[in-house]
Amino acid sequence: MNSPQEYLANERTFLAWLRTCIAIIGLGFVVAKFGLFLREFGITIKSGTLTDVSTHYASSSLGVVLVLVGMGLGIYALKNYLHANQAIKNGTYVPKKTLSFILPL
Repeated sequence: MNSPQEYLANERTFLAWLRTCIAIIGLGFVVAKFGLFLREFGITIKSGTLTDVSTHYASSSLGVVLVLVGMGLGIYALKNYLHANQAIKNGTYVPKKTLSFILPL
């Protein structure tokens, strides 16, 4: 019989992944809004360096990419949580080691 601690540990891991996803999505919004702020600020002071609109599209694009990465990570976390929960239930759980090698890089 599986112990409730295994399920609770799986849930804590899932919640940690969700917290990370929310942080990445929030960072994406901040980066995108900062580009908008720079664009508005550049129009206000009429400076040649800040009115170059092409440089601010990079921050908007980076913001959108961060939001999408956060959403994709959330989907991955949910998939991993459900898979681990089922494996715990069946008694066949084996921890994944791929992210341990990829993330520290």
